[in-house]
Amino acid sequence: MRLKAICLMFYLGTSFAAQTRTLDVTLDDAIALALDESYRARHLRLDLQDARFGMEVAKRSTRARMHLSLRAPDYIENVQAIRVPNQLPIYNKIGMLQWFGSVSVAKPFVMTDGELTLGSNFRQLRESVFQEQINLPDRSKRFFSTLSVRFRQPLFAPNRLKLNLERARLQLEDRQRVFTSAQLDIIYEITQEFYDFYSAQRLLEIAREALIQKAHSFDLARKKYEAGLIPEVEALQMEVAMSRSQNQLLQAEGRVARNSDRLKLALGLLLDDSLTVRPDMNLKIFEIDEGSAISHGLRHSTSLRQREIGRRLAEISLRETRADGTLRGEFSASYERTGFTNALPENTSTSDLMDASWQDLRRRPRNLGMNFTLTVPLWDSGLNRARVSSAKTKLDQRSLDLEDERQKVVLQIRGVIARLREARDRLEVLKKSEDVALRSYEIDRSRFENGDISAQDLTRTWDDLTHSRQAYLDAYIQYQLAVADLKRQTFYDFEEDRSLVDDRNGPLWAESSDDY
Repeated sequence: MRLKAICLMFYLGTSFAAQTRTLDVTLDDAIALALDESYRARHLRLDLQDARFGMEVAKRSTRARMHLSLRAPDYIENVQAIRVPNQLPIYNKIGMLQWFGSVSVAKPFVMTDGELTLGSNFRQLRESVFQEQINLPDRSKRFFSTLSVRFRQPLFAPNRLKLNLERARLQLEDRQRVFTSAQLDIIYEITQEFYDFYSAQRLLEIAREALIQKAHSFDLARKKYEAGLIPEVEALQMEVAMSRSQNQLLQAEGRVARNSDRLKLALGLLLDDSLTVRPDMNLKIFEIDEGSAISHGLRHSTSLRQREIGRRLAEISLRETRADGTLRGEFSASYERTGFTNALPENTSTSDLMDASWQDLRRRPRNLGMNFTLTVPLWDSGLNRARVSSAKTKLDQRSLDLEDERQKVVLQIRGVIARLREARDRLEVLKKSEDVALRSYEIDRSRFENGDISAQDLTRTWDDLTHSRQAYLDAYIQYQLAVADLKRQTFYDFEEDRSLVDDRNGPLWAESSDDY
């Protein structure tokens, strides 16, 4: 369908130079244009893309990450007052210039919600002081280095990493299902607009044909009246019938113009374009297994899955709320090696400073740390209990919503199947009725020409034919809309006997995820 939309847009694009284009589209063409170019379709694709990015963020938050921090240079120089007991203060000028850097690698563990961090810090420090008493400066350089390993593990608490990952997956699934359902809604709405326009076109044709027939009958009645074969009242009745047909024709023309603009707007076409539609009048009658339709609809229903997702999110919220009022703990441990140099002359090279710091790091004993924290809530005036009760109530509401939605989905599928079968049966009956009405009109027209019936009888017969044609048209459109509605309710195409969604819950007519 994407290829068809591109080809159709190319065809339309080649006509932009013309002031007015004449377009003749099928239902498939209209659907392809709407799914590819309409505002709503593009907005849906961006919404789905945003959900995919959100899922990617959640995934990457569970992977290792590395940070580099640099502060170079960090320079300060000022005068400081040094208090000396029983003497006036001494004002020495203090200067400091340092380069500082740190590198850390953190790896979260999804299974335990813990985190392991490897870190390294280094700092080179230059210090100077101008001593007021001796009027001489003093300068030195130092180097500090640190290697560390730290581990943190929450205890007796929900696994936040897992829960956040599950939330992201549920939100992505929700957006994917909304995307599929919304595209089916677009297909149904375009189908409705398409057949509304076709209905207006067909009613216009019927109105034109009616006017031609009424004008012919009026002309014949006028000649008969002038010949003295019928009374004047019959000629006047035919003139009134012709005027009524003229009024119906004007209404039909206005309806065509309005429906044409609505369809153009839905398809993203120019309002100055001339548009006609070409429906497939060859109906494909098919049987529907109601049990299979309901089963497939329940399995892929967007609204039902949204209720399930809402209930699961309520369960997660309840679990987290309960955990806030229970025993919590955290274990942390660290291993660190440090090395630094004593104050060395300013002209000492950086490499010598680093070597001295490294040697000191290897020589100096390791630093170890371990910490276990336990938090026991003793009294909160019933605050957490109230929060848990509120979360339980929301969970119960989500469960009720789920059960109610399941019944609604079944009811909607049954209803659309009943409407489709009703429209199909009406088509068979109304097609025969239209043929009979046409034959009756042809017979009565001959009888009127022979003077066997009045003009009023002929008008009544023509009106019966018009009503039969309109009733068949209505049944045809209702059948096509019921077929489209059945697709969006069950996510299954019974005409082609195929599912409209794949295992990843995406629409079979949509682009791949890489195209977004």
